[in-house]
Order: sequence, then C-alpha cells, then structure tokens
Amino acid sequence: MRTHRRGWTPPIPLTLVTALAVVSPLGLSGCQKVKELTGQTDESSDEDETEDKTSEDPAADAPDQAAVELETAKEAGLAEAALAPPPVAGPMTGLDDLLALVPKQDGDIKGVVVVRDASVFLDYIDEGSNFVAGPLTRLGAAAKGNPALSELASAGMVYPMIKGQYEAAKITLAASGIHLDKGIVVADDAQGNGVIIYAGDKPDALPSLIKAIDDSGPEMSCKNIDGHAGYVVCTEEKADLEAYAPAGPEGAAAIRARLATNLPGVDFEASNIIMDIAEEDLHLTIETPPGLMVMSLAPPQNEPEMQEMAQTFTPSAGKLLRGVQPGAGFIWGNVSPQLVADEMVADIANDPGAPQSVKDLAGQLTGEFLLAGHYQPAAVALQVGLKDDGSWPAVAGELEAVMPGVKEGMSQELDIPGATWDVGIIDIPVGAETVKALHAGLSGVPEADVLAQMTGLTIDGWVFAASDALHIALGASPEAIGQLPAAPGEEGPSDGLRAYLPGSLMSALDANQVSMVAHMPLDALHSPQTRELIKTALKNVEDVDADLVLAMFDLASPLSNGTMWLTHSGGKTQIHMALQAFGHRADDEGKAALAAAAAVASGADPTASYSPLVAQYPNSARLAAYRARAGQTQAALVASGVGALVAAGALAYPVLEGARNEEISEELDIEEDAAEKAKEESKQDPTPTPTPTPADDTKDETDNTEPEPTPDPTPIIPVPSGDEGDEGDDGAPTPPPIIPKKIPRKRN
Repeated sequence: MRTHRRGWTPPIPLTLVTALAVVSPLGLSGCQKVKELTGQTDESSDEDETEDKTSEDPAADAPDQAAVELETAKEAGLAEAALAPPPVAGPMTGLDDLLALVPKQDGDIKGVVVVRDASVFLDYIDEGSNFVAGPLTRLGAAAKGNPALSELASAGMVYPMIKGQYEAAKITLAASGIHLDKGIVVADDAQGNGVIIYAGDKPDALPSLIKAIDDSGPEMSCKNIDGHAGYVVCTEEKADLEAYAPAGPEGAAAIRARLATNLPGVDFEASNIIMDIAEEDLHLTIETPPGLMVMSLAPPQNEPEMQEMAQTFTPSAGKLLRGVQPGAGFIWGNVSPQLVADEMVADIANDPGAPQSVKDLAGQLTGEFLLAGHYQPAAVALQVGLKDDGSWPAVAGELEAVMPGVKEGMSQELDIPGATWDVGIIDIPVGAETVKALHAGLSGVPEADVLAQMTGLTIDGWVFAASDALHIALGASPEAIGQLPAAPGEEGPSDGLRAYLPGSLMSALDANQVSMVAHMPLDALHSPQTRELIKTALKNVEDVDADLVLAMFDLASPLSNGTMWLTHSGGKTQIHMALQAFGHRADDEGKAALAAAAAVASGADPTASYSPLVAQYPNSARLAAYRARAGQTQAALVASGVGALVAAGALAYPVLEGARNEEISEELDIEEDAAEKAKEESKQDPTPTPTPTPADDTKDETDNTEPEPTPDPTPIIPVPSGDEGDEGDDGAPTPPPIIPKKIPRKRN
C-alpha cells in the first residue's frame, strides 16, 4: 500500500541542502584549449582569405563559434587553452637508439624503463626546493603544540639537512662523468637479470658515483658497449655482463610493438619516460616539455581496483559536456547504466516510502554526470543525466506538499544566529518555459555578503529537472539558474570547449573511448583575495591555523592546473594526466613566473609579485594565470570550482564550529547587502557576445628573448579502423598529441 504523500519527507540532503552542503564543496576546475593542439597547420587558410566575402549567407561572415567562446573566456579573465604551448625544447636521444641497447635474448624481456633525458628531473628538484623552504618553516611553526601535526612540525627542521645532502650529491654527480641528458635504460631480461645502461665517460662512472653517495651501495660490474660509443652497461653479476649483447634494431622494433599494444594511441616519440613492465602488466609514458608533465598509464588490468574502475565507468559520447564553459573547471563522468540500475534505481524502487514519481524519475537516470563551475552566470552546478525529464513536475508536486515540514526541520537542525531560511517551490525561467524548482536560501549572515562579493554566488540552492538532466545548483537567482540547462538539440562539447581541451582527449571522446574527465584550475587559490579570505574567516578558529592552510597551498603553488581523463581502448583502461606548471626554466618569462611564485611561497605579497607578469607579458598564453594570482580576475574563483569550494568552506567552517569572525565584512571591505546586489545583477541579460580579437604575430616588446624556431608539424596519419563499438573499441585514428606542437599566434 502506497504511503500517503504527506507521510513522505525527503531527507534534507535530498532537498535543497544538497545544493548548499554538497554542491558548494563539489566545485571543480576547468580545462583550457590551444587553438592548434594537433600541431597541424590549416592548409586551407590562404585559400579562405581569397574567397569572396560578400556571401549572401549571414553565417558566412559570423565569427567562428569557437573563437567567440574563447573570447568570452578571455574577457572574463580566464585561460583560452587547457595547456599553454611550451617553448620548443632541444631534441632528446632517439627512443629506438636506446631500445636497441636492451639485452638481446630469445624470450621476451620482463621489463624495461627508458629515460631519454634524466637531467630534467634535477631541474624539477632545484625549482621545487625554492618553493619548499618557506612553507615548511611556516608549517612547522603552525603545527607546534598540535600532536596530530607532529610530523609537520619536524619537517621544517629536517629539510635543511636533506637539502644539504642533495646539493652535495649534485656536485658529486656533476663531476662523475655521467651524462643524464643522453639517456638511461634499465631492463630485466627473460631470466630476471637486471642491467643498467647509461652514457658515461668511463665504465666505472656509475659505481663510483653510487659509492660516493652511499658506501653501502651494491657492487657493480661495467663495460663500454661495443659499437655504441659513450654508452656503458652495468650488471651486478659478472656472468651477466659477459653475456650481454645489445638487441639492435630488431629488438627495438619488438619492444615498440609491445608498447603500442599496451598503450594504444600514446605518442612515444614525445615521451621522455617509457616504462613497460610485462611481469606486472604495468605500462607508463611521461612527457616532460618545459612547464608541463603529461602521463599516460595503463595499470595492471587484473588488479581488483582496476577491474572495479573499468566496471564502474563506461565510455560515452559526453552529452552533458554541453554544460561546460571554456575556461571553467569541471568533472564529467559516465557511470555504467547497469550499475546505476542495479544499485541506485533498485534501492529507490524497493523503498516503500518513496512516491511513484520519485521512482519514475530514478528510472530515467542514464549514469552520466557533470559537476562544473560557471562564470556566465556565476554558479556551481551538478547535473545528472536523464533519459527524459517528464517525471519532474510530479516530483516537484510531492516536494511542495512537504515543504512546511522541511523548512521547519532545516530551521531547527541548521540554526545559525541571525540567519533566515527561505525554503519552497518556485518557478524559474528555462528558455521560453518555466520549470518548478526546489529552492533553499540563507540570508541575514555576513558570510553571505562575503561569498557574493568574492564569487558572485549567494547561499541559494536549487533543484530542478530540464533538458533531460537533473540540476542541483548554487546560484544567485532563478534567472541565473535558468541559464544552466542546455538549449534543445545541444549535446556534447561546444566548439569552444573542443578547441580548449587537449586534442588527444577530444579525439578519444569522438571515438567513444572516454569515461571520465576532470580539470582543476588552481591559480585562483593563490590570489590575494583568497589568502585574505582564509586568514580573516579562520581568525577565531583554534584548531585550524590559517597560516597552516596557506602554507599547504604554497607547497602546491608551482602547479597551475591539472587535467585527468580515463580511456578504454584495445581492452585496456588507461589513466591520462596533464599537469601545467606555473612557470619553467626555458625562457625569461618562465623564469620570471617561477621567481614570483617562489617569492610568494616565502612570504612576499601576491599582488606585488604577480602584477609585473601581467604588465610585462600581456600577450602571453599564460596571462590568465598571472591575472588570477594577481587578483585581477573575480570570475576565476567561481569558474574554477575549486576556488568556490575553498571560499565556501572557509566561510562555513567557523560558523559550524561556533568561531565566527563577526567583523569579517568590515575587515574584508565587503559592501553592505552585497548578496542582494549580486542577486539583482544576476537577473540581467547575459553579457553580449564579444567579437574575437584579431590575432597578430607581434611579440611582447618587453620580451627580449629570441623565439625558438617552431618545429614542423607532425602529420597525423589515421590507422585502419574497424567499426566503432559502443564500449570504446580502438578503431579510431591515431590521436593528435596532448601537448601543442606549434606555438599559436599571440593575441592582444
């Protein structure tokens, strides 16, 4: 017998508190594009310029949609590309040349690791050390007196000793005669016997180095490799050394074939580290151009965790990616429809207290979800895919009937001094129609004004269904939230998002091989506004030291953003990750960026440190990162999603702990009624579509470094493909490289 609708009270997290307590912390981070990510030139560009531009078709003269979207991101102060094109790095030792040095044998080798240029890792350590000293000292000071943080308290004292040992080891390495930049090979042969191959001036260079650093190191026997001048092979057993012979081109080809099978679609020529451990079924590549690190990993497929991941996430065309704005952070994924049916839908269907309308809505879940930050309008939203949203009006009716009880429960359980809860069902405009939405808003607290002025968000949560998706969002007004659902017919990533994301990711998505994507822009966390918010909001919180939080952020300050995605191809589940550094050591701009970030990590003022980068490099592909850290971009905090999470968390925690800073509005110079003003501003029509800025080929007048030559683009040659299956088969063209190969023309 069905329970009467007034007897069904949705749990508070299912209602608006889901938007307030879940969506706020779930903000994510954006992904960004390089216009020529594929590294290919547009062969038709010259031809296009000569075409008759007096076409009668108005669309022919309209700006390119991708360019318009990216210009919108640029005007909002956000990046136009997920990965900034790095300076052209010098050539690495040929991969096949190093693979040819692997031991020759009858059976397959158990594992091989190739590092084509190991010197870059010394650069990483050197730069990392510039960021560590200041934060570790502050962490130690902040952790004193807190037993739970005793390890942090000792880190500041231990670090100088570790740094000294590293500096001594680096001096020893420099005098050893080992050439890290010419490559290292570590391999286990078919019998499990290990060899190390490196470039050195003399056979005993490596054993001598090991003994100089650690006298208890292993004994090794080494010899020069005949026919490969400058390369040395070492083994622990003399018999293995005597038996060694290089595999040559045939051996290199065999390993190449195995790599291609285990890591389909990966660009090995661009990779610095290549790892193929057959015995463990572990396969990895890492690219290390200046300022970037890109990893592709195929973990052991038979591990329970990997099997669970492969069963949980399944490839999809990415319908809900239509809701991602270029420059914003997001997490998108597609959970197996079968898993959704067996777990979530079945539980709701078997709940005797759930109304039939709720069961009907649950039965429409597709498994696809999107959590994203938005900057036009300011919002953080979770969207859950539905086959059809027709069940929502009945669900809204059920919710409306129990609203008085829900409001009373929220007022009692979430009682905040001075606060007023506004809970109910209201109409919101979605396109030309109106949709009923569950709304819960909190007013009367200074934290609401702080959040509004810093992010454009107010403490207003919304739940509704439209455009075949359930929306759980945090935003200022019905008019703003009503812009989140896609227009009819919009499915998948927009042209701007396609241009913004790495080319290989989009290629895999088009081939139905991607099941999850996450992008996290982090620069807004290092702005002066964010730092002041944390210090001011946590002022009276005893168990969380604001400087400890900021020191943790500073430890991560070399990182500007990160992108991760899962692919399923050739029977393999692969994890891909691209990390964008804030700077690098390859040119003056990169060095200046690193120096500014290191200065802030050591206690310098963010505005004074980062603003000169904005002024000196106005045409840089990294301009958005500089502006965000200098505090010149309000949209970056909410668009990143991560920033919205930090802002909401910093404001909410003291309230929940009873340690509010009653003077927070005055100390942060927050306007009176900032939340109400944000609501009114959010009701205005969206900003008019900007006209893309014409590109020019001029370089920054303040940049005196000579540009390095742009390498010729590598043509993308499609491989023969079969039918594209629904479960992410590998019948797709070879994807374009993740990292831009060609430096785009600079924008004003």
